[in-house]
Amino acid sequence: MTVPFYSNQDIVDNISMKEAVELVEKAFCDYAQNKSKMPEKIYLNLPEFHGDFRAMPAYDSRYNIAGVKWVNSHAQNVKKNMASVSAMLLVNSPETGLPLAIVEASELTAIRTGAAGAVAVKYCTPKTAKSIAFVGAGVQARYQYECIREIRSIESVTIMDVHEATAQKLYTFIKEKDSCDVQICTDIEEATKDRDIIVTSTPVKSPILDKGHVGAHTHINAIGADAPGKQECSIDLIKSSQIIVDDTDQAMHSGDINTAVQDKVFLKQEILSTLGELLLDSSLIDVNQRSLFDSTGLAVQDMAMAGYFLEKIRG
Repeated sequence: MTVPFYSNQDIVDNISMKEAVELVEKAFCDYAQNKSKMPEKIYLNLPEFHGDFRAMPAYDSRYNIAGVKWVNSHAQNVKKNMASVSAMLLVNSPETGLPLAIVEASELTAIRTGAAGAVAVKYCTPKTAKSIAFVGAGVQARYQYECIREIRSIESVTIMDVHEATAQKLYTFIKEKDSCDVQICTDIEEATKDRDIIVTSTPVKSPILDKGHVGAHTHINAIGADAPGKQECSIDLIKSSQIIVDDTDQAMHSGDINTAVQDKVFLKQEILSTLGELLLDSSLIDVNQRSLFDSTGLAVQDMAMAGYFLEKIRG
């Protein structure tokens, strides 16, 4: 049998940011209601190559598909002018196990991560939220912006990145797309002051965002921590925020809270809820108080995106 292959461009051409946000929101709801299945990620750590691989299996009942994504994280690839994340997704029939498709999934991963951030903003901030700070201005910052603008009217953006060229690239992208005010900052305190939303998307292992950088009303999308040892937000900031996770076990193992959990200064019961639970009961959170979405990336999101894509192209 010939298994069809679909490229990154096929994904980009067939799934809009608006569709992605809607898909990921449904995926969170399905997962919270046990309509989809997902075991924990499996990590293949290769410190000698400054990176790792992850196997991410899941089953999606909405589209009746199962599969696994094989994705890497090599932060130092940037120095080689190469993508730090690349992924492939194998989609199977849950009834027979036969392969249905192979999907190049780097763009799919980036889009669904941006969409997850937008869903968090939708449910964790008031509708009046209109300013964003980006700490880290790489590829994911662009997708966070594109997806968040689907659900909030953004008027002001600040950008901070250790690489000036990277910050400039995001600045140019936003200015070409929208008329909002955009500023590049060299200081994190300046970048995050009085922001309604802060998005962190860096590969750091020591906190860069402190409680003093963040307003009492601010929502944070903590995107960068996706493996044990990574941490963007300080313990004080974590402890003073309403913590929303994409998946409890996964966040405790490899999300922004993982170091605090391992050090026994943050407990499982201090997590307010998963994002799926919040979607089902929005009264769980006070949108006018500080909140933090700990995003690790879920295989159920990948399957939902792939299922929608395959259904769409097959008519």
